[in-house]
Amino acid sequence: MLARGFTAKLRVMALLRSMLVVALLSVAGSAMAAPDYAGHYDNVRYVEEAGDLVGYRVTVRTGPKPTVAFEICQGECNGARVFPAWIEGDRISFGYARGGLSSMPAVPVTGRFVRDGLILQFAKEPPEKLRKRKAIPR
Repeated sequence: MLARGFTAKLRVMALLRSMLVVALLSVAGSAMAAPDYAGHYDNVRYVEEAGDLVGYRVTVRTGPKPTVAFEICQGECNGARVFPAWIEGDRISFGYARGGLSSMPAVPVTGRFVRDGLILQFAKEPPEKLRKRKAIPR
């Protein structure tokens, strides 16, 4: 009689241990899921001597068909244009069509997502860091 109760307790403990392992694995699996890089990134700054805004703004939209709204500020910010993007791991790339002229080849833009932003390289220019923003600054 005593052995039967002890065996039942061992089975319950084994079941609880198995449930704990499954719960821990599911939490670990969700923590290892790919990060969502969607958001607003920019490094636009005001140059007081010239009265100009300079830098880049990028809004990344993830999903099955990722896109970017990309804006170059040179003197002033004239509005973003939307382009298809390719995101693989922590890398992003897209082609920037200058002025919407389809006869001109798109300028390659590549980047790498980092902890607090995006390192972006426009064509052969030096890479620049864009900080992730909570909202689009205006």
